[in-house]
Amino acid sequence: MSTSYFSHDSNARNDEKLIRLRMKHGAAGYGVFFMLLERLRDEANYTSIKDYNVIAFDLRVDASLIKDVVENFGLFAFTDDGKCFYSESFNARMSLMDAAKNKRAAAGKKGAAKRWGNDAIAKPSENNSNAIAKPSESDGNKTNKTKLNKNKTNTTRQKSASRTFAEDSEEYKSALHLWGRIETNNPDAKAPDLQKWADELRLMHERDERPWDKIGRMIDWCQDDDFWQANILSPVKLRKQYDQMAAKANANAKQVKQQSYGRPRRQEDNPAWMQPGYTPESKPATPEAKASINAGLDQLKAMREAKANASTD
Repeated sequence: MSTSYFSHDSNARNDEKLIRLRMKHGAAGYGVFFMLLERLRDEANYTSIKDYNVIAFDLRVDASLIKDVVENFGLFAFTDDGKCFYSESFNARMSLMDAAKNKRAAAGKKGAAKRWGNDAIAKPSENNSNAIAKPSESDGNKTNKTKLNKNKTNTTRQKSASRTFAEDSEEYKSALHLWGRIETNNPDAKAPDLQKWADELRLMHERDERPWDKIGRMIDWCQDDDFWQANILSPVKLRKQYDQMAAKANANAKQVKQQSYGRPRRQEDNPAWMQPGYTPESKPATPEAKASINAGLDQLKAMREAKANASTD
């Protein structure tokens, strides 16, 4: 069964509360209700933060519709501090599913322990009613290999759990970088365990093969983005959403580049006197123009003489 599964009654639309919802918002409101349940299925404790703007962005609907569906039809309940909401009927369904899942898991573990703990006994055959099969050599090898792999896994986990990162290590500095940006956006955020964050960032660098410089740039980008800064609040979410955020960041950068360099250059015609081979047009001066020029020259000459006489006095 899929880990994202939850049960859905075929006649849910006839529920009294959902009828009132459909009367006001139609199929759109009905669809939003079940999309909210899908989001709750993926949340820890099946409880969601009451951030209608972020939810509206995810569902691509107006935030006022989200608010109305959550608050005004009795479909959801709220935590004591009023910061989160959940569905009591949905939680009741999930508790039954979780209990059944845990029961199956416990039965599987018990069966495995019994299977590996006892010798294999063959059923009596027609030829030999007393036939008893001993564990084969291959079965023994499988058992030893399984135990060996389990021991290796436990050893690896113990080493990882006991790992301590120096404050000048890339892992710790990156964890501190992420926490600093989160705290700047939300001063009331709860301080994390930076050693655990550093170990998660180590996995991001080693297993996901992310260079430290790209990790640092992605931390800055997601905490500068209005949507992602509300969703990336730990290195776990940073690892999970890295590829999606990288695609968005690259698309934004490409769009900015097109806006900056994709505009057509402005073309202006040069004046005639700037054109190659330009020759000024010559026209003979009229008598009136000659008289005006001569008068101006006489006036200029008189001004120079007056200035010279004043300097010698």
